Amino acid sequence: MSIYKDYLRGVLKPVREFQLKHNARIYVGEFSAVAWAPGADKYLEDCIALFEEYGWDWTYHAFREWKGWSVEHEGPDAEHLVPSADNPRKRALLKGMRPQD
Repeated sequence: MSIYKDYLRGVLKPVREFQLKHNARIYVGEFSAVAWAPGADKYLEDCIALFEEYGWDWTYHAFREWKGWSVEHEGPDAEHLVPSADNPRKRALLKGMRPQD
């Protein structure tokens, strides 16, 4: 089990219960992790894995909006973000977008 998944299960438990009780479709309109957050890639991986497990639709926030959320930038803080062609957050997001077998 990944480091954030148990926490996320607990936080999202009321939503999951609502989904199951009402046979509802769930859409996660935005989620992200700031570029310099320790473990941001693992957090994104765990979010996506849980959303997929639950059959929820999701959208990453925010593609090409603010560099802090952008998986195309990397740096130690908001003042030192630089373009990044490859980084762990971007790989986590791209992995989550691949078709599931």
